[in-house]
Amino acid sequence: MRTAWAKWLLLPTGWILAAPAAAQTEPTQMTLAESLFAEGRDLLKAGQYDLACAKLAESYRLDPATGTLLNLAACHEAQGRLATAWAEFREALMQANRDRRPDRVEAASARIDALAPRIPKLSLQMAEGAAAGIEVEVDRVRVGPAAWGTELPLDPGEHVIVARAPGCRSFEVKISLQPGDHHQMRIPRLQPDRGERPAAASAAVGASDPDAHRSERVAGYWIGASGLLALAVGSWFGVAAVVDKKNSDAKCNPVCTDEAVRLNDDAKRNARIADIGIGLGVVGVAAGSYLILTNPEPRRQVSSAAGARWGLAPGWAPGGMSVVVAASW
Repeated sequence: MRTAWAKWLLLPTGWILAAPAAAQTEPTQMTLAESLFAEGRDLLKAGQYDLACAKLAESYRLDPATGTLLNLAACHEAQGRLATAWAEFREALMQANRDRRPDRVEAASARIDALAPRIPKLSLQMAEGAAAGIEVEVDRVRVGPAAWGTELPLDPGEHVIVARAPGCRSFEVKISLQPGDHHQMRIPRLQPDRGERPAAASAAVGASDPDAHRSERVAGYWIGASGLLALAVGSWFGVAAVVDKKNSDAKCNPVCTDEAVRLNDDAKRNARIADIGIGLGVVGVAAGSYLILTNPEPRRQVSSAAGARWGLAPGWAPGGMSVVVAASW
């Protein structure tokens, strides 16, 4: 594929030697444009297309000469940016006709004809019932309604299509185009945007949540249950320590046997475990009770036949947790 344009890149001598036009340019700009043009041409011949295109583009910005534009278009074609090159060749063709340069007219026309069938094209189609005020962008460039249904020339590669409308969720999709593709993209009907509640409103709802302290209360139940379990374990080892101590004393009359010594050591170990377990259990039960009592459950309203409203709430009694029943009229 590259051999065709590689031959063409050996541009006519008039192109190579043609310095950018100096009309209406400052001397410094003209000199810089000429230097960039020369460097860009050398890089283009060397196959360093990215650098070449950048220098040629800057040269054309400083001094928009037709010869520079033709070389820039050739560079973009070598990069694979077919639609970009095609548009630049068309612009160069108009300039060459204006300047009455038949050689450039012929060269530009030949490249336009050769590129045309290779350029990927995208056609946008709208779904029925499209939202009012819908806007479509292709690669962040707005495509107006008049262009919908018309094939848009694009460079090969990935492109991003976005559709948005007031009060609707935006639609975004990525497509990949290859040379010669003719792709039809149907924009679906945009869905209404339900929206998210503002932060202030969300905070207000959270504050009025009747069960806003549920997580603290659940943590209290878990901590309290863990404390009860630690109390049970500590109590078990406490009983074991008492039994081992009693058996040890029984075997020390009048001289302690080896088994009596072992039982005495076991009693001491079990006593230490009992102290730790009971201590942790007391702390756990106290912490869990605090969390439960300071984060009560919301009252569940129950309507009675007589019109009274009943509620259930946790309470605390000398024997432990209790349920308090309250009524109001």
